[in-house]
Amino acid sequence: MESSVLLALAGGVGSAEGGAAVGSKARLVGRAGRKPSCVAEAESRAAARLQLAARARAERGDEPAPDKQVRAIAEGVFAAATRKYPLSIGKAVSKRERDERARDEGSLAGPSYNYSEASFEAVHHAVHRVRSALGKPGRGSSPPEGVLQGEVLTELGAVAGGGSFYDLGAGTGKALIAAAATHSFSYVCGVEALEGLHNASLELLAGYEARHRRKLEPAMLEFAVSEQEIDVRQGDFTEDDCADWVTGDVVFANCTCYDDELMGKIAEMAEGMRQGTFFVSVTRALESDAFELVDSAVLPVS
Repeated sequence: MESSVLLALAGGVGSAEGGAAVGSKARLVGRAGRKPSCVAEAESRAAARLQLAARARAERGDEPAPDKQVRAIAEGVFAAATRKYPLSIGKAVSKRERDERARDEGSLAGPSYNYSEASFEAVHHAVHRVRSALGKPGRGSSPPEGVLQGEVLTELGAVAGGGSFYDLGAGTGKALIAAAATHSFSYVCGVEALEGLHNASLELLAGYEARHRRKLEPAMLEFAVSEQEIDVRQGDFTEDDCADWVTGDVVFANCTCYDDELMGKIAEMAEGMRQGTFFVSVTRALESDAFELVDSAVLPVS
């Protein structure tokens, strides 16, 4: 079943030095300024490719490709990669594990672990809005280099590239596929607490890598196909071992079912994100003075 819900895209005001806003009580103040080694390495490789792409574009005089062409390719790849993983699989896996843990441990029975999935449209809208408008240099709190503004040469023209994307509560990993297909992120990462959903995401991503990723070649530079890093982790994204999402350029959370306590923890940690970065929430807004609502839309989700 699909319904339309509010997608809220919040831009981090933060401080000029990066990290949390002045006066913030975020637990991870300052940590957002240090990228994990895997992110730094991926971005370093991407940066070299971006420089080559910029020179090649200047020599060839290519014009930017219309976004609708790139979107059509991306949406086709997403549909093909996720066809064998309908919503019913995610719901069944989630419910079975939640019921088992509730019986064995008396935990994970609350509404924050109910299962839902964001659509390709929701992820594409958020990423496209950041790339095409909200993340432009000088726009709002964007840093001088902007957000998601690296340039990648493609056979269709030039599209923006680089940056990192995190999904909090990644489920079967569909939002990761949507993000990777929509934009040439250097690093895409999802965190999921339930082992069954995490294992399902590993299977989905393995199929994407083996059969579908190469189909993006007409729309993405080679590095996006061969070197873009997609990572999935099992764990609690409010705990320190999974908390490097505060270094992300775009952080996504399908938080329709998240309770007030969890939303409070997320908001507190998100205050450690760098100035100008974006937190995208579904249904529930991020309650934090360190962010301002910069965009919203009604889009389909499960």
